[in-house]
Amino acid sequence: MLRFVVYVNVELEVSSFCKAPFTQMSIDPRGAILPCCRYPKPLAYLKDEKIDDAWNNDNFKELRQRFLDGEKPEECADCWHAEDAGGKSLRWVQNYWAKDMEFDSTEVETPPFFYELKTTNVCNLKCRMCGSFNSSQIAKETETIEVRKHYLSNKIIGTHHEPILKKWLLNSRYILFAGGEPFVNGEIRKIMEYLDENNLLENIHIQIVTNGTHYNDQFVDQFRKIKDFELKISLDDIEERNDYQREGSDFEEIERNIIKFWYDFKGSMEFNCTINWYNIWDIDEFFQFADDYITPVSVQFVENPKFLNITNLPEKVKEKINLKYKNSTDDRIKLILNRMNLQGEDQLENFWKHVNHYDELRDNDFRKTFPEWSNIIDL
Repeated sequence: MLRFVVYVNVELEVSSFCKAPFTQMSIDPRGAILPCCRYPKPLAYLKDEKIDDAWNNDNFKELRQRFLDGEKPEECADCWHAEDAGGKSLRWVQNYWAKDMEFDSTEVETPPFFYELKTTNVCNLKCRMCGSFNSSQIAKETETIEVRKHYLSNKIIGTHHEPILKKWLLNSRYILFAGGEPFVNGEIRKIMEYLDENNLLENIHIQIVTNGTHYNDQFVDQFRKIKDFELKISLDDIEERNDYQREGSDFEEIERNIIKFWYDFKGSMEFNCTINWYNIWDIDEFFQFADDYITPVSVQFVENPKFLNITNLPEKVKEKINLKYKNSTDDRIKLILNRMNLQGEDQLENFWKHVNHYDELRDNDFRKTFPEWSNIIDL
């Protein structure tokens, strides 16, 4: 039976309360500590305070109080927009994982049980929708010295944070490893070895988000030991359109790896597809590719930069897309149209600046790669 992620809200999500600040810690390649990967403002930094002190610092407590007061923080716009379009937000996911927990205080005595660990930006790709903080390759090609020096590596293992994190992981429920590219991240392997040595791989849901360009036998052997494992392959398009959007990738190589992963982890693998200005026109072809591999798709959306956010497509372009997909019965397409048709702002000029800058920098050709789509945007 074909399986894909269903994008509906449930009764649990009628309120605006989010349990992420009470249960989750996200660490990004800058060393920023956040309540989730989509929250735009760091609540602490690894270089400034220990993670156990950060967990109940003033910033975490203030955000918790806002949710306890019934607020909908504007910083959480990504979730509100997803829910307004009828989709499943990260808030929904977090509340689901913590459905047996209730909170009435800003002071949380228990450590987080949900972790998102992105300890380096080392990556082999330069994706159009990504940035230097998450890709060392983008940082290297950026001209400003301030960013070029950001070969970001905020290690936990081997620092004063290590004993605290290891103690916390003994009671964790969920760990997400992302990047950068996790398959080239040695620190993730060390954390996995610690979990294995302490017989924790059978008790924790572990999720790996990869770009699919690497197949590492050592990693795969470790993953096979995990009882509750999920492999997410970030893929937004197919063939030459994929290689354009994800500079440095080779779609044929990715497809070969997908086949290997599928046989290793069938039933535990899905595609992460980020909808943006580049891939929305031909997204039905990507969904057909995923269906051919009997692999579910988790549909996500670019919130920033604004010129890749599909709510900011010109109204005449939205009309063309609505017309193309008006007879679609695919719930994934319906979700995308709902999100696209939210009120946006004109970003066409900024989009073309982005396209032309990177086409020149990387010797790409948007119009050649997307002939039909580029004509529609031009018109």
